[in-house]
Amino acid sequence: MLTLYFEYRKKAIARFAGKFLKQEFNLPSKAVSVLMDNYTVLIRVDRFLSTGEQKMGTSKQDTDLIRQIYSKIFDKMKGPFIDYINKITGQKVISSQIEVNFETKILLLVFILS
Repeated sequence: MLTLYFEYRKKAIARFAGKFLKQEFNLPSKAVSVLMDNYTVLIRVDRFLSTGEQKMGTSKQDTDLIRQIYSKIFDKMKGPFIDYINKITGQKVISSQIEVNFETKILLLVFILS
């Protein structure tokens, strides 16, 4: 029973993440997966970077700039996302972070729970 509830929460967070990314980052549906335990929610978005961002990602200066932009967007827009994770997990998010990997074209959203 607990396993089913845990899977339900993971799927609910994945659906919300897809909607959030489409709304806040203006992205089409992408492959979203959620890894979760009692203290962490990790959201992985495959094929996140656009072709232009991938081409820019060849220099450290450009990758740093793109990471800063996504970090600022996430910081301004993450409130509803954190509220949803708090609600669905029954725990409080105490820390969150975004990471863009240019080699794998993956976006990671990490939420640490209390």
